[in-house]
Amino acid sequence: MEAAIISCKTAKDMCDKLDANYGASTRRSKVVLDTEFSSLPVINNSGTATLAKLQNIVGHMNDAGMQVSDVSMLRKIFNVLYVPKFVPFISTWDASPEVE
Repeated sequence: MEAAIISCKTAKDMCDKLDANYGASTRRSKVVLDTEFSSLPVINNSGTATLAKLQNIVGHMNDAGMQVSDVSMLRKIFNVLYVPKFVPFISTWDASPEVE
């Protein structure tokens, strides 16, 4: 296996070879999706574009079998659309007991 990796000409070839042998692409994809979800910035000061990107990421996470809870989704939306006028609402939301 080491010889096969060393003989690769590009990093992509190495990743492809490792994926073929170890099946790491699914795990790596899940890590990448989780990282994208956690660190999503506001896109060009546009809440609409940012929410579309967030929905896209969550769709891919669901396709990969990663369930995003409603609480996580709402928390992310509040963080992405953070505007000072929403601070009291977010504080009240955080202080409210969770209903099941």
